[in-house]
Amino acid sequence: MADAQFNFPDLIDKLSCRMVDFLNTELAIATIDSVLASNTLQKMQLNYLTSLISLEGSVKMFVALSYDESLFNEVFARYTAELTLDDDEQEEAMLDSAGDIVNILVGNTLADINDNNKKITMSPPIVITAAKQIGCRRHSLVYRTHLITQYGVVDVYLIDCLIQDGS
Repeated sequence: MADAQFNFPDLIDKLSCRMVDFLNTELAIATIDSVLASNTLQKMQLNYLTSLISLEGSVKMFVALSYDESLFNEVFARYTAELTLDDDEQEEAMLDSAGDIVNILVGNTLADINDNNKKITMSPPIVITAAKQIGCRRHSLVYRTHLITQYGVVDVYLIDCLIQDGS
């Protein structure tokens, strides 16, 4: 099966590096520290705002970015700095910005690693603002990089949806 060819620790590293580069280059937000963890989790603890994309095809996984409030507010302010937004447009622009960023991150990372033999499609981004956690299927492997900036933290998640034990 083509799925076994994906190196998930390498992929979370590439996603995390892309996020660090995006924060540094596009938004001038320096990353102070990062911590990589992988574990078989039953729940993902979410921060203030989480955006996620599903990937399907030769692989089945989710990628999520979960920001704490202070960092997302800074990201949003910098990402939309050149736009004039009315008060009634703020919430929609926040959701659009979070979706844009995860879409850019995942799309660019896939362009780096994907070859023509692996068909991978991305879902439209989903943005979650009120959830505290997401339950994962038993034995789902969840990789997380905890990125720390002076404005707060963002967790980059990669959830491998393949169940290796056949259940």
